[in-house]
Amino acid sequence: MTNPQVPGMDFEAWGIDWPPPDDEVVPLQAAVVGNAPEPDEGFQETEEPAPESPPSVAMLIEGLLFLGDRLVNFAMAGRVIPALEASVFEQAIGGLNRRYRNALRELAK
Repeated sequence: MTNPQVPGMDFEAWGIDWPPPDDEVVPLQAAVVGNAPEPDEGFQETEEPAPESPPSVAMLIEGLLFLGDRLVNFAMAGRVIPALEASVFEQAIGGLNRRYRNALRELAK
């Protein structure tokens, strides 16, 4: 018998039953899941220990202020952005700093 999907292929000449019996047909998902390798016995998934205390909002704001100041310093030195944009960049970071400082003052009350 020839396979209609592969014209000219004579499975009987090769000793292959076509179409295969229904009990030999395995759905693709079952074949893939059934052939999955066993997990390595030496590998054990561990969770990272949680930090002792989560960072506070004030610490995050201080970090942002520090990074903003560093970026302004680099911008003024011409290392990050062109000198023409440095003043605009400095104003934008300064505005952010004011907002964060005000938020920090509100948190400290």
